[in-house]
Amino acid sequence: MRTQPVDRKLRLAEFKVLFNTWRRYVVVFDNLLLGFLSWCEQILIDNRVKTDVDMAIEQYNQEIVPYDDGPVIVESPSETSERLSSVRITAPWYIDMYDER
Repeated sequence: MRTQPVDRKLRLAEFKVLFNTWRRYVVVFDNLLLGFLSWCEQILIDNRVKTDVDMAIEQYNQEIVPYDDGPVIVESPSETSERLSSVRITAPWYIDMYDER
C-alpha cells in the first residue's frame, strides 16, 4: 500500500514542520499523526476563511452609505415646443460628466 507524500496532505508550512518534527518513522504512528494534523489543519483553515469572510462582509456593509434623498427631478423648458417641457430624473449619487448640449 502506497501513501501520499506529505506535501499533498498538509498545506500549511506550520503543520509540515510539526509532522517532520514529530515523525518517528513508524508507519502506523506516522499515518495517525498525519491524519490528526491534516484534520487540525482543515479546522484551522476553515476558521481562518470564515473569519476573513465575516470581516470582509462587515467592512463592506460599513462602507455602504445609504442615501436618504430621493431622486433629483429637473424640469426645463423644451427648445422645440412651448407646451412640452423636458424632465430629467437622476439618482442623488449620479455625477454628470458631460454637457447635454
